[in-house]
Amino acid sequence: PTKEIDLVALRDTVVGADGWVWSFAGDIDVSTALAAVERTLPSSLSQGKKTEDGPASFPNLLAAQGNTTTLGLPGIDEVISALTRPGLRLADPWADASVLADAVVVRRLEGVVRHGRGDSYAFATDGLLAVAPEVYVMTSMTSPTRVDAHRKAVLDELARIAAEGLSVDEIERARRVMRMAELRTSQAPHERALLWVRDHLRSQIAPGSESLGGRVLEASAERVSAFAQEFYAPAAFAEFALGPTDWARSEIAAQQAAAKLAGASATFPSPNAVDAAHP
Repeated sequence: PTKEIDLVALRDTVVGADGWVWSFAGDIDVSTALAAVERTLPSSLSQGKKTEDGPASFPNLLAAQGNTTTLGLPGIDEVISALTRPGLRLADPWADASVLADAVVVRRLEGVVRHGRGDSYAFATDGLLAVAPEVYVMTSMTSPTRVDAHRKAVLDELARIAAEGLSVDEIERARRVMRMAELRTSQAPHERALLWVRDHLRSQIAPGSESLGGRVLEASAERVSAFAQEFYAPAAFAEFALGPTDWARSEIAAQQAAAKLAGASATFPSPNAVDAAHP
């Protein structure tokens, strides 16, 4: 219910969170771009923001260590959890393996959180491949009471993928599904024309990527599994959560308390450390 939401305050909260990258392309110079940002940001945040003329690095928050950016939103009941990391260029050497790996990982994680645990009705990804790398996002939803267990189940599965890779059977299953989808979308003349246009555009904006569709179907299972082990390692992801306001407040308070406790513990050496220093 938008009438219950202060949209300006919500905007300030969202753009005030760490991890934003503003990018511009086309006939625009840096001063014009900065002026556009100044008009968009609230005045309290427009000063002192880091600006760069060129690509910006994506913040690498270690999801496995609990560094989660948490936002509250009135009027919603579920918590939207997102794991994010930089995606790949269309012309990236690993682009072919990434498409198959992503299909397998989505199926695997959906099996965990939906069929296995009943935490979420869907697990989705977006932003894997683009002309220039975009933000790759893995998203699911669950109730506030199940967030911690849900998060652990997802991270545990990603850690398992990083350690063991993907099986040949699940990779070949994904390949068969993609091959059938390619056949279904190339039966009519206009569908074949659309595929030609897609590949022609790719050849213009990302040379080498026009053959991606065919290379995906030929990528070896070993190559797909090796890509998954590196790309989906939990430590590569930043973590964000958007949920009900009360839940978000309690989560933020818990994170602050844990950080304070960790800081206090680091100030004093452990008894074992003292014993080791003075036997």
